[in-house]
Amino acid sequence: LEASVEPEINLKIKALIPHSYMPDIRLRLSYYKALSSMNDLDEIDRIEADLQDQFGQPPEEVFNLMGLMTLRHICEDLGIRDVSAGLQTVSLAFTENTKLPAEKVVELSMMPNKKYSITPDNRLKIRMKAISWQAIYEELTYLKRFT
Repeated sequence: LEASVEPEINLKIKALIPHSYMPDIRLRLSYYKALSSMNDLDEIDRIEADLQDQFGQPPEEVFNLMGLMTLRHICEDLGIRDVSAGLQTVSLAFTENTKLPAEKVVELSMMPNKKYSITPDNRLKIRMKAISWQAIYEELTYLKRFT
């Protein structure tokens, strides 16, 4: 039985359900709980539709929160324990149970475009023009193809 990964996602973006969007604290907490315990990405669409119906267009912080939960879900699936963003790089730390083959990671790091590199502590570093959860999502989706 695989130990479940609780990925750390360290991005410098505001991700929350603001009081101004949803004044009721109990309701906010129930949405946080629903987002953190979702099992598949379809649930996020249902939650978003539900929010839209009840409270109108979600503000950017709410979309960011849903984005982070989406990243977390993909990281759990890939066996990535940490995603940390710098100014123009994102680094991924894998678990020993990662589904990403080590030789694929090495192959990516040897590509001439120098987009990917491996750090001394075995993190995969990805150079990016802009750091956003959407851009990281695209990278993770790309990596998922190799599993």
